[in-house]
Amino acid sequence: MSGVRQGPWRRRAIQAALAALAAVVIGSVAPVPGSTAVAQSPFSVGISDSDPGTFLHPQWPGLRVRFARAVVPWDIATRPENDPRRAEFLQWVFNARVAGVEPFVTMAASDQKLFPGSCSRRAPTRDEFLAAFTGLRSAFGVNVISVWNEPNFNKLCGKGKGKRPLVVTPSGRAFYDPSCPAKATTDNCGPQAAAFYWRLANAACPTCTLPAGEFDSVANDVYWDRYKAFLRGNKPKLWSIHPHSDVNRSQNGDLSAPTTTSFLNQLGGRWADSHVWLTEVGAFKRKKRKGTGAKARPKLFKDGSHTRAVAFTLGLPARNSRITRLYYFNFQNNKPRNGKGECPIQDRGLLAPSLKCKYDQRERVRPGYSLIAGR
Repeated sequence: MSGVRQGPWRRRAIQAALAALAAVVIGSVAPVPGSTAVAQSPFSVGISDSDPGTFLHPQWPGLRVRFARAVVPWDIATRPENDPRRAEFLQWVFNARVAGVEPFVTMAASDQKLFPGSCSRRAPTRDEFLAAFTGLRSAFGVNVISVWNEPNFNKLCGKGKGKRPLVVTPSGRAFYDPSCPAKATTDNCGPQAAAFYWRLANAACPTCTLPAGEFDSVANDVYWDRYKAFLRGNKPKLWSIHPHSDVNRSQNGDLSAPTTTSFLNQLGGRWADSHVWLTEVGAFKRKKRKGTGAKARPKLFKDGSHTRAVAFTLGLPARNSRITRLYYFNFQNNKPRNGKGECPIQDRGLLAPSLKCKYDQRERVRPGYSLIAGR
């Protein structure tokens, strides 16, 4: 399991799972029933965590969760079978199935560069996307799929004056940029490409559950309108958003949830009968700060703040009955910083890392866990 430090219990459990996996054909598992026209249902809770060891942890059953989400490179299904990331995802799907959990997969940027030496990651062409999407279904047996993770997320790569957009369209334009050229195409316009991916997926699998959007949390983002316009005549019944900023604000005393509120307000008119999943949202225990020296030290939140923020997160669906599912991010952050074994800077976990970190006791079950377990 790349990038994750494993304890003894985790290694033994994963070895047993992999042994069983050799005798299982994931594609033969009956798909989870779903549709883009998802019926209204009571609010439910899932966990967003791409670590395959999540479902093997002794604390997992106590959460009573039956839904989980993983974020994977868009080309995961077209990679060689011996690719480490592909094997890790296969293990995640298998472990989820064994645990009785419905797997939900979000396609995201891969490590395919715009050109050699570039730090920017290129989004797929039409044919590449179709091959990747159909491969996800045939190779892994999943049919709850989000076609692109946070298309409006403004993230850069590189250093100093050499900084560039992390994710770009096939022609090299920033994927997060909503101001497309007059002659917008999927090659030069991020909102059009993201919407087109959804249209392609919906045409290829009308019985799949395909949340539209999967937007990063920016209140009243113009990207939303551009995306909806490029859906043309299509009318998704299910949308998704990541209202991290609303929870972050709550930890500073602002309980207004502007991102969640404005997003739902913009889903009126022809979208009024759609509903929403909050597919990635969590409360900080530790977060990165900008600056240098002492100012750049990660900010640590006390248990009280973290627990109140988890409660705020679980309260978001009460603001609007159209919110029918929430995926808490995440179960446990065991991803070492920069792959060097250092403790993670960003930590929203319900459990403290299994790494030895000064800011929290290893594997400690944080109070917020009981809020989800006792819902």
